[in-house]
Amino acid sequence: MFSRRMHRPFMVREIYASWPAGCNRLVQAHPYHTGTDSAPATGKPDGTNLLTDGSLEPWLVGDGDYRLIKNETGKIDAGGYLCIYLLNGDGTAHTVDAYITIEEIDSKEL
Repeated sequence: MFSRRMHRPFMVREIYASWPAGCNRLVQAHPYHTGTDSAPATGKPDGTNLLTDGSLEPWLVGDGDYRLIKNETGKIDAGGYLCIYLLNGDGTAHTVDAYITIEEIDSKEL
């Protein structure tokens, strides 16, 4: 899942993901800021994991529940994309809902 291209500087405010029952905490959601809008054939996207600095683990997991992380990043420059990389550890298809909430920074605030 990729966002539109980010045309203004921004800060990440929230990262949310929810999982159906039966995932058994085996489906990981990794939020990224990346320079490209396409996923690699295998593996994680290039870029920066948004949870690396503020979390014990750089991913979210669940099972019939949700996670909402209030994540105040520093300023992220314009350009690039936001994406959620999902890693399915059990081989069964699951639907995961996820989003990243941002606040654009007005150029006058820079």
